[in-house]
Amino acid sequence: MKKLLTVLTFLFIFAFPTVISASTKEYTIDKLNVQAEILSNGDVNVIEAIGYNFSGDFKGIYRHLKLDGTPEYEISEVYALDKNGNKQILTEGYNQTNYTYEVNNNGDYKEIKIFCPSSNEEKTFFFKYTIKEAAKKYTDLGELYWNFYTVEDVPSIKEGSLALSLKDSSFNASDFNYKVFGDGDFETNYDDNSVSINFKNLTSLIGIQLDFQKDFLSSASEINMTTKEAAEKLPSLSDDDTKPVLFIVLFIILGIGIIFLGLFINNKKFKRELSKYRSKFTFLPNEIYVEAPKVISPALVNLLINEKLVSKNMLTPTLFYLVKKGYYTISETTYYPKKNSKKSKEDLIFTRVLSKGFPKENHLIFLIDWFSKYEVNNSFSLQGIKNKLKFEEESLNFINKLNEWIVEVEEDAESYHFFTTICGKKVLRNKYYNEQLKWLSYKNYLLNLNIENSTANKDLTKIDEPLIYAEALDIDYKSIKSLIDIISDESKVHSDSISESSYLYCNNYFLYTLLVNDINGNAHSNLNNSTDSSFSGFSSGSNFTGGGGGGSGAF
Repeated sequence: MKKLLTVLTFLFIFAFPTVISASTKEYTIDKLNVQAEILSNGDVNVIEAIGYNFSGDFKGIYRHLKLDGTPEYEISEVYALDKNGNKQILTEGYNQTNYTYEVNNNGDYKEIKIFCPSSNEEKTFFFKYTIKEAAKKYTDLGELYWNFYTVEDVPSIKEGSLALSLKDSSFNASDFNYKVFGDGDFETNYDDNSVSINFKNLTSLIGIQLDFQKDFLSSASEINMTTKEAAEKLPSLSDDDTKPVLFIVLFIILGIGIIFLGLFINNKKFKRELSKYRSKFTFLPNEIYVEAPKVISPALVNLLINEKLVSKNMLTPTLFYLVKKGYYTISETTYYPKKNSKKSKEDLIFTRVLSKGFPKENHLIFLIDWFSKYEVNNSFSLQGIKNKLKFEEESLNFINKLNEWIVEVEEDAESYHFFTTICGKKVLRNKYYNEQLKWLSYKNYLLNLNIENSTANKDLTKIDEPLIYAEALDIDYKSIKSLIDIISDESKVHSDSISESSYLYCNNYFLYTLLVNDINGNAHSNLNNSTDSSFSGFSSGSNFTGGGGGGSGAF
């Protein structure tokens, strides 16, 4: 009978939903800014600003500070600022009158409850407090492993910051390391004096594991273990705790099983629909392509072959494709890496042919415009670019441009309508699937090329074509080397009949490919080195095991 009443109650609720008044109040937390200063005794002074946006009438707000990892919080000042910058002084009191606040111990957390009326307005609340003994002095390092705020009663916090420093001291580079915990969008910076973290769309917590020189904590008691040993002593799950965890694991396994069943059914349907779509087109017969099926950018060929992505290695063949199409000329030069060096190195100069204008594909226009930034008198050298990328700003710019270029390639493919959608999956349209088959036929020809049949390509103006497309077709290093041996021999025999750029490329393929790839590799390497090992990364809030915590809300 009780079960029947329960079911009827739910049916009644959903059949006749409650009408909610238009005056329903709500709030968001738009900003959270925290400044923390570590003291020599292990205490941490905090100045915290929480920006609320109220819709409706509210009596006040509360802030919870968890007593996890600290014996006490000392609250020194609480006040509010309205959107016009008017300061509202709040005094400690326990009669629940306006513009007062209470500090209450509620077991495992301390609550600051503020009585400050707000109505349809923005208001920022400031808290100044000290976290007692939050930073720990271990035998190897000093450490602050702290959760400064947990998102609890709102979906997210729009934006905020966390800044940390040592009082009247700097971080020692040899001991300095930190890891940020949270989610959303993060940006972090540091120097000898501080760590600065900016975030957006925070939905879990903002925490940090900060290691620094233990000598700074001169007034703190030393804990007789290393930071690693302390991490290993974190509490493990008890038997009682494992019961709900086991239930969750079983629930997850069941969920995964259902998901895989759904994927299997969907995949079967997808294959059936794809086969039906392909059957409407007459595809390439067993024809061998001894030349490139079409004169198009290697980057587009690579996307055609892989279907889902473009390799960043396509930068090299695409540059030489632009040479082949007449947008650049190339010439060799030598230089000495050091002033008194006796051994010279080769460099390649790209000179833009201004009278040629620009190609029609946006990704090729983008590439020419990008590399024009490295030009001097309409020319750039590979070694010159490589030298520029020793600087962090130049490296970052190069990587950003490379990523933007990949997007341009994908957008050009979209403009040509490479793809269609079947059962929610992106696949090549029949026309371009047929083109893919042609390119795969050409790839097969190149893989089986030898001295005897290489003369099948009579057009000597295309002698460098296989090398331009080899990497786009995902031909392996060993096979490319065999191709080079064959083509280099031909180019030397027919050197009078082929262009200088084709001759240079055919006989120096690996050198020039290595130079361009070095540019890309150095950009990533230099950028990684500039951020060095002091920042060990971001981690989700669920992985946090340090002290602190607690959020805020309104009433």
